[in-house]
Amino acid sequence: MYFPIGSFRSFSLPIEDFCEIIFIRTTRDRLKLVLLTPTIISVWLTKPSTLVGLVQRSENSIAVHGANVYAEWRNDTQKLAVSTNKGYIIYYKVIIDKPKSSFFGATNDEDPCEYLIRLNTEAQFVFPMVRIKLTQDSALHVGSDIQGLTNLGSDLLVADDKGYLYRISWDGIIHQHLTLCLHTLSYTTSLNSDRDLYAKYIEFSPLLNGIGIIFSDGTSGLIICETSKFEPQ
Repeated sequence: MYFPIGSFRSFSLPIEDFCEIIFIRTTRDRLKLVLLTPTIISVWLTKPSTLVGLVQRSENSIAVHGANVYAEWRNDTQKLAVSTNKGYIIYYKVIIDKPKSSFFGATNDEDPCEYLIRLNTEAQFVFPMVRIKLTQDSALHVGSDIQGLTNLGSDLLVADDKGYLYRISWDGIIHQHLTLCLHTLSYTTSLNSDRDLYAKYIEFSPLLNGIGIIFSDGTSGLIICETSKFEPQ
C-alpha cells in the first residue's frame, strides 16, 4: 500500500478558459515536471510549485498532429517527447535560461533549476525566476494509436494498440529490428489465447531491468530481459 506524505500540491495554469489536465510526468530526480492538457504543454519546478515554461500549441498543429496525450523526459531533461491522439510523437528541446545575476549564479556543472530549488530551500531567498523555453525539434508519425511511452535511456519505448512495443531514438528514428510483439512473447501465465491484447500503460524500472505493463483487459505483467537492450529473441 502507498500512503501520502506531506501536504498536497496544486497546479493552476494562468489561462482563463477551462482546460482539463490529462497527464503529469516528473523527471527522474523529481525536480521538474511536465503537465499536459490536450493543447498545452507546461513545465514546473516541484519545490516550490512554480510554472517556468508553457507552450500552447496552434490550431494548425492540433489539426495536423493531434491533441496531447502522454509525455516523457529524456534522462538529461534537455528533451521532451509528447505523444498525440493521431499517432505522432513531437520532440521538444528544453532550453533553460539561467539567472543573470552573479549573486544567484549556479556553477557551470549545476542544473539552474536544481540550484534555485536548493537556494530557496537552504536560505529562503527570493530568487530571480528561471525560465524554460520549449522549441519543437521534430515530429514522428508512428502509424498507429499510441497507448504509452517510457524512457529506456538512449531510446523511447512506445506501445501501440496493435500489441507492439517500438524502440524509437530521441532523434525520431524507429529501430525496426528491435520492435517487440507482445503476442509472440512467452509468459508465465499465458496471454496468447487473446490475440487482441495490447499494452494500455508501460513503465520501465531500471532497478528490475524490466517493463511493467497494464494490458487492455485490465491484467498486468512484467517483461524482464537479461540485458538492458530489450532485443527480440
